[in-house]
Amino acid sequence: SADVLGLLLHMIKKATSGEKKPMPLSKGPLLELDIPEYTEATLPSINLQELETAIENIVQAAYPKIGILRIALLIDEIDCVLDFPWTGSLFGMLRSLIYDGPVCDYVRLVLAGSGRYLAVDEKGSPLLNATKTYFLESFAKGAARELINRAQNIPAAIVDQVLQQGAGHPFILQHLLHYLVEHGIESATKETVDAEIRRFEHDRNPD
Repeated sequence: SADVLGLLLHMIKKATSGEKKPMPLSKGPLLELDIPEYTEATLPSINLQELETAIENIVQAAYPKIGILRIALLIDEIDCVLDFPWTGSLFGMLRSLIYDGPVCDYVRLVLAGSGRYLAVDEKGSPLLNATKTYFLESFAKGAARELINRAQNIPAAIVDQVLQQGAGHPFILQHLLHYLVEHGIESATKETVDAEIRRFEHDRNPD
């Protein structure tokens, strides 16, 4: 858990420290908070108090320029941290960070995953009580087809097969399309899609 908190701190410092570069679609440079350049290449291993102190310092640096700053922590594939001896401890610290800790007013947390983490809460980590749960709904056929057709040069037969296999479920559709595009979707065949179905069933079996 200390390594996960260290990764969060590492990403926060990278995003807020040093001179900011202009972004392609912005009208000017990002806000500079006058925080010294962060040059650490190795991830720290820290405790919750160290993370909270760093966040508090960043919030204080931002206040004279923009007022209250909130940091959004977006954690994808939260299922990857399940089934470890320290999982419950990590979830407890994340709950404290956003719910009743000293910087809870300045931090928001978005977790994305299959929903298996709900079982961890049942074992005594009440993170779920501090978050709002949203389950992805299946797409109607038209919306699913619109998503699939975002893949440029996708053969019509492959559209129909992905539509049938995905059954409108956005995660399954995204998974199939990701690998089909990665390997050249314009040359995809029925056998290619079948191979990706087998990959999905193997890789996502725990979910």
